[in-house]
Amino acid sequence: MFFRPDVAVVDIDASLSGLQAPPRMQIGRDGALHTCLLMVLVKERGSWWMTYHNVWRKADEASSDKEHRDGPAGRLGGPETGM
Repeated sequence: MFFRPDVAVVDIDASLSGLQAPPRMQIGRDGALHTCLLMVLVKERGSWWMTYHNVWRKADEASSDKEHRDGPAGRLGGPETGM
């Protein structure tokens, strides 16, 4: 989502399969590790700069990426925030 031509926020839900879980991580019922990545990109002097926050999802969390992405806690903006 672009807030301005030089500022964007990206919400990514990703799954990694075919690997062994690192210590203290659990593989989901579908055999994959799940992560949520929030990226903020800013264009300055012709170059894009990025920062991100990665959150590994627990194996027992809701398996529906749509529910996670579109649920009340996952929305960016909207009438209540004025965006």
